[in-house]
Amino acid sequence: MIVQEKADEFSQKLRDKVLSLGFPSNTADTIAKIIVLKTFDGDTVTAHCADSFYKDVFVNSKLHEICNVAKEVWGPSVKFILTQGVSANSKPPKSLAVESYSESSIFNFQEQNKPDSIKIKQNSHNKTHVGSSSSVEVRQPQAEHGLQPEFTFSTFVKGPSNSIAFSACESVVLQPGRLSNPVFIYGGSGLGKTHLLHAVGNELLRKNPSWNVLYLSSSDFVSHFVTSIRHNAGNAFRDRFSNCDILLIDDVQFLENKDATQIEFFHIFNVLCSRKKQIVLTSDKYPKDIPTLEERLRSRFLQGLLADIEPPSFEERIAIINATASDISLKLSAGLTELIATHVKTNIRELKGTLNNLLIRQTVSGKTSSQDDVAAVLRGVVKLQRSTLDIPTIQKSVATFYNIKVSDLSSTSKVQKLVIPRHVAMFLSRELTGANLMEIASAFGRKDHTTVLNALENVKKLLEKDASQRSMINDLRRRLEQMN
Repeated sequence: MIVQEKADEFSQKLRDKVLSLGFPSNTADTIAKIIVLKTFDGDTVTAHCADSFYKDVFVNSKLHEICNVAKEVWGPSVKFILTQGVSANSKPPKSLAVESYSESSIFNFQEQNKPDSIKIKQNSHNKTHVGSSSSVEVRQPQAEHGLQPEFTFSTFVKGPSNSIAFSACESVVLQPGRLSNPVFIYGGSGLGKTHLLHAVGNELLRKNPSWNVLYLSSSDFVSHFVTSIRHNAGNAFRDRFSNCDILLIDDVQFLENKDATQIEFFHIFNVLCSRKKQIVLTSDKYPKDIPTLEERLRSRFLQGLLADIEPPSFEERIAIINATASDISLKLSAGLTELIATHVKTNIRELKGTLNNLLIRQTVSGKTSSQDDVAAVLRGVVKLQRSTLDIPTIQKSVATFYNIKVSDLSSTSKVQKLVIPRHVAMFLSRELTGANLMEIASAFGRKDHTTVLNALENVKKLLEKDASQRSMINDLRRRLEQMN
């Protein structure tokens, strides 16, 4: 029997998991609704997928993540079986079964330093299938290290907003444990921090297959720590993490308000640093802004390399959309690409979620995405509204910010005091209004768009190389966005 409270918890956690994978809220809502819990017998939960299309395009490929959600709700030893949606005239559905594994088997500290590999039911020819009575162990190197192999440096779109963090992670791969420890990457949600963590782990594992590389979220760290206390295995827990060659912890801000876990992490941190083993951490907050974080732990975070990630610029968003669309074979016109980039401004995960949703629509209809399709998807991701910002408003704000006249922005003067504000105003006009190059050129008294292109390139270089200018431009952009 399924307890309603547990069913509700499973649906909520499943929705949160789908969001964390980069899909928009409307897709997350759909997935949470179509996976219907049926029975709970002993240690086995049976559920039914009520939509065969979503089963094919989403559920089958994310079955392991769904299984993990069930383990969060009913415990690490639960078995989760999902049956497929079928029509009334179809044959009885087969079940998709992922064999359960307990936390004690993942972290078998006494026997080995690496987690056990995931077990998937196999037939005698070593091809994965369902309903087999025997199981064969399948080695999944990245999976047993907690890594997602698709997250690499080559699939990460680098730009001025993330260049410092990207370079920091590259330096870790070149000289792990020798330069800065820890590397602490901070920035808002959905900007690529997790991608970089996985990229570091995947690249180091490629170069050093025998290394003990471990990625996990801080919430998983807390969960495993609690389990070690329950089973009186504190020393084994500490040994497991202290023996890492590289430890990658995501969303470290969630250690706040967990005093015992912070103490344990502090000791592990010190051991790894003393052994010159690399630690890379991510957070959505600067170390000093994480409340209730132990001061000695905060000071350890601050002793290393701090790298921030800013929201992507308009041009970066265009590049991310084009790269992602190419990867998933989604056809988008230049106009639709700019429409998406104009409305989804601060979260790469939402950008990719938008594209995933468009792909589903395109697969169902068999037609290339239209402006109506994009608008419909965007309504589920962001609050669509007509921008109140225009180029004259941006020009006035930039002139006030730099203490010059608005007319100076349209002049041909080469004085540096005027050139930088002029270029910044052109850059922000492109970023915040989505206006095309000729429209911007005309607004600044230019006959062609080459001046605008030059301005955009110059501002990009400033953002990448000049920390003071980057801070000023980002401050001005935030002020303008608040006016929208």
